[in-house]
Amino acid sequence: MLLFPVSVFALAVFPGAEGFGTDWVISDWPDTTPDIYIINTTNPTTAATELSAGEKSERNLSPSGFTVYFAGIKTAMQVDTPRIIVFEISGVSAVNGLINVRYNGAGEDGRYMILAGQTAPDPGFTLRGATVWLASSYALVQHIRIRPGDGSGYTADQRDGIQVNAVYTTDPNIESVVIDHVSIAWAIDGSIDIKSSGGVSDSTTDNVTVSNCIIGEHLNDSIHGSGEHSFASITSNVAHLLYKRNLFAHNVSRNPQMNCNTGFTCGTILANNVIYNHDNPIMTGGPTSTGEFDINMQGNVSIEGNDSDTTPAGHAFLANNIDNSGTDEYYMGAGDYRNDCTDYVSDPTDCVHDVSSGALTEVGSPTITVSPLTILAYSETQSHVLNNAGAYPQFRDTVDTGIVADVSLGQGYIVNCVDYDSGNTSCDSYDEVAEEATDGGSGWNRLSSTENARVLQFPSNPYGDSDSDGYTNIEEWLHGYSAAVEGSTHSVSSVRLQ
Repeated sequence: MLLFPVSVFALAVFPGAEGFGTDWVISDWPDTTPDIYIINTTNPTTAATELSAGEKSERNLSPSGFTVYFAGIKTAMQVDTPRIIVFEISGVSAVNGLINVRYNGAGEDGRYMILAGQTAPDPGFTLRGATVWLASSYALVQHIRIRPGDGSGYTADQRDGIQVNAVYTTDPNIESVVIDHVSIAWAIDGSIDIKSSGGVSDSTTDNVTVSNCIIGEHLNDSIHGSGEHSFASITSNVAHLLYKRNLFAHNVSRNPQMNCNTGFTCGTILANNVIYNHDNPIMTGGPTSTGEFDINMQGNVSIEGNDSDTTPAGHAFLANNIDNSGTDEYYMGAGDYRNDCTDYVSDPTDCVHDVSSGALTEVGSPTITVSPLTILAYSETQSHVLNNAGAYPQFRDTVDTGIVADVSLGQGYIVNCVDYDSGNTSCDSYDEVAEEATDGGSGWNRLSSTENARVLQFPSNPYGDSDSDGYTNIEEWLHGYSAAVEGSTHSVSSVRLQ
């Protein structure tokens, strides 16, 4: 049993942040005046160059214990020191490979990173052909689009959107990772995968929150070596994990899936997520999981689509061959699970399909919790998520717009290819032609490639705290940009959007 409340007295990593690993701010870092990297090019590998005195002055910056650089996005993310990454340009960065953010104890220390995509001008910033390995503690990734795709990129069988994985680090643990308002489409292996190493004595990943994201159109019969592989999100051996107010759409399975090896206790909260047009279960226990599960599902909404299966794989939870001597416990609060459940509102546990010979035990109250956590009534979930999820809710690209429209209109299909007219014979299946018609176009042409630029105006004394509220001036400045692209109303002082 897991009971792991976050202190209600800790400042959240941004206003409104809730969940595991969200209770930190820059003043908690060992370096409280981190360097600033300004992305002013779509070339991902442009080397870092320090700003001149004139360039700093133009941005209201004066040197005071930190350095400011221009750089490409891959260069900035892979830096070995604490950093804040902001954007003076919009557009598509053709990464076409791996961005490896990690700590290895031997000169590579990628911990302590804020990626603030909200600072990019309209229409925002997109990583094309990118896979992000995030083996870094105290990381906040916000407001960016990732489109791995089936063109140039990292090894197909590992071509995720984001993978948070302790196996890629020699740090004893990865902790306090927050992925918020990120849009991922067209992944090959996993859209967002979150994993610890395989053994209990190895490094672990813990305290992770994924919130307000769009995770959609994971390519199915594409270039993965296993064949059909439209799998949105898998977790392995993670003790404290929250999925909050995300949109999963047009993914065959793993929406998400949990695996748990012997010796681990694995806990996941799934709160107010929308899952649309899934062929297989919303949430599954892995086929060889022998650890102990604690599961808390509340306020989620499942919506059948053109490719949805309904009996019995479409049930809200499927425990698949869990075999252990411990107690696997689930709590299922009110939700709207429409897939072949006879009484999905008043008795949501009717939607639980257990094929593990009774290994699952229903409990009357959650065995994994986090505080604070605001759970909407399930009747509010769909409208809230469709209005607020994704990288830039105020100016979505046509990919995100199409996915959201599909959910609203009950249309769309699971897809195999980015470009439906690419000549790949697999694009003849899963109704690719019909999908192209509903999307209003094919593939890469739907990316928002417009490159707009602006000169950011930073707050005076970025790492001071002018109002003594615990947030530095630069954090409040970033919160203002978030509010602008989200259409929200954070209470923020000293914000200048130019």
